[in-house]
Amino acid sequence: MPIDARLSDLGMSSIKMVKLMLAIEVEYNLAIPQTDITPENFESIASVEAMLNKLGESARGV
Repeated sequence: MPIDARLSDLGMSSIKMVKLMLAIEVEYNLAIPQTDITPENFESIASVEAMLNKLGESARGV
């Protein structure tokens, strides 16, 4: 599966997106800001990775 494949095309429902978001928060011990909980940020593995990189940079003050 390419990292830019649309998760919705692979069966990602809104409920599964919420579960993914919660799992990411637990795994990385962070809270995803409400402004970042968007369909665009959970569109593909690449977009989730980009969001996490952005959140990591913000946490480090970069």
